[in-house]
Amino acid sequence: NDDEIAEQLRKQLSVQLFDAECLVVFASNVPRWASKLAAMMTLRSFNIAHSEIDKSILTVRSACAEVMNSSKLEVILAAVLSVGNYLNAGTRKGNAFGFKLDVLLKLTDTRSTTDRKLTLLHVVLQMLERKSKGTERMDGFVEQMPSIVGASKISKEDVGSELAALSTAVNVLGREVTMLLKDAGLTPRSLSKSSSRRSLGSREYSKSNSVGRMEGEKRGEQKEQEDEHDLLDLGDAVEELLLHSVGDEGNQKIRQSL
Repeated sequence: NDDEIAEQLRKQLSVQLFDAECLVVFASNVPRWASKLAAMMTLRSFNIAHSEIDKSILTVRSACAEVMNSSKLEVILAAVLSVGNYLNAGTRKGNAFGFKLDVLLKLTDTRSTTDRKLTLLHVVLQMLERKSKGTERMDGFVEQMPSIVGASKISKEDVGSELAALSTAVNVLGREVTMLLKDAGLTPRSLSKSSSRRSLGSREYSKSNSVGRMEGEKRGEQKEQEDEHDLLDLGDAVEELLLHSVGDEGNQKIRQSL
């Protein structure tokens, strides 16, 4: 019959073709092969990608908080405003209530006529240190703003692109899971229950070890851990469903390609 002929041809091709060519032939016979492969890649890489994006956002947020709360930076900005008003006295720029941030770049561009290494920024810092009578140095920004250097290397556009790519990958995963559930006659609820039953033993073991330590915030910590286990178990169940949909041979070829 046709199935036997197709199987014979497939075996002949497997002998004659290289491994990469066999993979292409096999993939052409698997419905939504590219979508399934992309879905499994998303399952395996989501935590790392999410962690990197979250780390970048937290670094920028920390840097913003450090800038807002830096007492030394506040003193220096006030001094820069005073120096600017002094230099611009009698002009329309004098007696200003503030300035744009790009003005700070000019502090290192304005140099002494006698010592070209001496900039206006040096003069401002020396003035502040003399005013404080040596009780406080104005160069301790590393201690007050440790996140600034890392945040300066983060691009809003890059983070946005990474977030958009991750969102697109998750949407592809969602569509593929929906199709797989439909093909298998399952529902998201039944898949979730299956993954929960599989992890029940390990969950109960975890609970038995935490008896007597379930007070206050530790209850919330265990709840977060249980939610995380649920997500991981559901992810494992989805991946098993994906692998099952392509058969044993597909499993081997997919694992080789990942």
